[in-house]
Formats: sequence, structure tokens, C-alpha cells
Amino acid sequence: MQNAHELALTFVLNFVAKIRFMILDFRMLILDFKILEP
Repeated sequence: MQNAHELALTFVLNFVAKIRFMILDFRMLILDFKILEP
């Protein structure tokens, strides 16, 4: 039971990390567009 709990926790942490990286990339993309536009 402990092992399954750790597995779920790891999955959630990885999922959150992926979402945070995606949001970070999206923000960088928006910043790039703002810089490119006059």
C-alpha cells in the first residue's frame, strides 16, 4: 500500500512539473512575440 501511495505521489509531482514547464514555455513564447512586434 505504501508503494502505491509513493507511485501516485511521484505521478502527481511529475504531472505538476510538466504543467509548470509548459506554462513557463508559453510565457516565454508570449514574451518573444511582444519583443518581435514593433
